[in-house]
Amino acid sequence: MQEDGSAATGSPKPPPPEPSSVPSRRPPKQTFLAAIRGAPASALIVLINGIVFVLAERTGRTTDPETLIRFGAAWRTLVWEGQYYRLFTSMFLHIGVFHLFWNGYYGFQISAQTERGIGAARFLALYLMSGVAGSAVSVIGHDAISAGASGALFGLLGCQLMLVRVRLGSVRAVWKEPALRNSLKWIGAWFVVGALAGFDNFAHAGGLAFGVAFAHALAAPPAKRRLRIAATLAGWVALVALSLRPLPGIHGPARALRAAYDGALPDVERSTLQAAGDVRWRPFDGGAEAVGAWDVVRAVRRDRTRLTGQAYFRAYVA
Repeated sequence: MQEDGSAATGSPKPPPPEPSSVPSRRPPKQTFLAAIRGAPASALIVLINGIVFVLAERTGRTTDPETLIRFGAAWRTLVWEGQYYRLFTSMFLHIGVFHLFWNGYYGFQISAQTERGIGAARFLALYLMSGVAGSAVSVIGHDAISAGASGALFGLLGCQLMLVRVRLGSVRAVWKEPALRNSLKWIGAWFVVGALAGFDNFAHAGGLAFGVAFAHALAAPPAKRRLRIAATLAGWVALVALSLRPLPGIHGPARALRAAYDGALPDVERSTLQAAGDVRWRPFDGGAEAVGAWDVVRAVRRDRTRLTGQAYFRAYVA
């Protein structure tokens, strides 16, 4: 008895389809709206970054230190004088279009992946606390104007790598995975490039370290999780607190230069500058500049070279 009609009629069976004609089973590409719905907190952060950038560009140029200071860049002189909010606001400000595009496009991919993995609430806590930790280390580490989301993004990378390390059981197992090994190499290369190109490696290192600590607490067994979370929070608070004031033995030269330059101003000149706004002094690499809360006061002493040499700003990309 025949099992199929083609054999019963004597006609040959149709040839099997060529491999190239077999329909592809690749998953459909995720649409833009689907990506946003899957990671709403990440999308919101990118939107905030874009809004801040547009507002800053309408006021001035985001490559100009005056504009960066006005819109919340982190700078130790102003942080030490009580403008602590700069540790937070600087992560939403970017220096130029390329900086915004890089941290927006690639940052969204890293952020969305992390948000889907640990949830929106934990993601926001990790992102914001990593950004503040990066700003704090930047303030402690060097005297520069710093802005950007890279400290927060490095926190996400540190969290991801630590969670994978916990899952695989050892650093050696992580290194054996080609994709993870490439990620580690990329992070190392980025620090090398940052040292050469003027990126804020202090902020990157601070964010990365906090991300690792955050994941270490998150992945702890239930019996130890509360203790690790408390220790991580305490370490974060201590780091931020250390950045709010000059540290003895570390920031002595900067304080001495500021005091010497301020003391050299004649009383009349000092009163003129103070009348122009909320004046502060920024010592940096042998230079100093008077900085107002909203404007950079340009009417400093003509004979600056006698004490301090050429005055200038340097903006660091984070």
